[in-house]
Amino acid sequence: MTPRAHMPPAKRAPLIRLLVLLGMALPVVAALAWLSAASPPAAELPARHFNTDNLARLATLKKNPVTFAVFGDSRDHSGAFPVLLKAVRREAEMDFAIHLGDLVSTGKLAEYAAFFQEIQTLADLPVLAVVGNHELGGDGPHLFREIFGPTYYSFRLADTAFIMLNNAAKEGITESEWNWLREELEKARSAARRLVFLHVPLYDPRPDREKPHAMPAPAARRLLALFKEHQVNHVFAGHIHGYFTGDWDGLPYTISGGAGTRLHGRDPQHYFHHYLKVRLDLDRLTVEVKPLPAVGKERP
Repeated sequence: MTPRAHMPPAKRAPLIRLLVLLGMALPVVAALAWLSAASPPAAELPARHFNTDNLARLATLKKNPVTFAVFGDSRDHSGAFPVLLKAVRREAEMDFAIHLGDLVSTGKLAEYAAFFQEIQTLADLPVLAVVGNHELGGDGPHLFREIFGPTYYSFRLADTAFIMLNNAAKEGITESEWNWLREELEKARSAARRLVFLHVPLYDPRPDREKPHAMPAPAARRLLALFKEHQVNHVFAGHIHGYFTGDWDGLPYTISGGAGTRLHGRDPQHYFHHYLKVRLDLDRLTVEVKPLPAVGKERP
């Protein structure tokens, strides 16, 4: 039998301390590596806190009336989105633009980079974005927050309260967002108008759909009751790839999901690429749909 080497206790103690320190350090190193992978360096991001920066630009806008563009669902486009951006840019009175979500397909950094390359067309206009369900893919809400800022927020302009919601997840809005929304709507009572922008519509206006492309019914009823209680004037949504307008139990809405992605149908009354031109006057709100010329081949 080969005798085992014996290490004196005086030499063994430093080795034990070293092993303990290594054992404590390894989880920290692993966590730092994960955070590094999950959070790209600022230099790699196509933008940082984009919504926040554009809200600062809007704060300097002191005019009435105010005109802005609204559009949603530009992901995976076949050429229509650049056409839309150029049309918006040619509008003589346009002050800013709001994207209703689904800017990208799977939430990847490269897709965001491509999106920001495209919207350089509107570099002279402040652009704000709402989070869509396709932004929840890939690195998900974390990457959206890194690039755009908070996923729900509000601002005032032309005596109008703009409330931008995150209802893109399957369950709708979280309880913390709900509490924030109640407070914002209370504060907005002093405004002349209250406008809400979100990605997923409360209800699908298309009849007889087995699976509505909308919020879960209980969440929609709860939100609708809150909007009516606080006299919201208009709700703008995307998610359905087309154009629909009407009212939900007396609350006016417009669905604008035709910024470039594949349309959900063939009915020419509803399924065409477009943007909205919204005008806020002293005493009224007007919403005009602006169809785009056909681009490429579309199929539902």
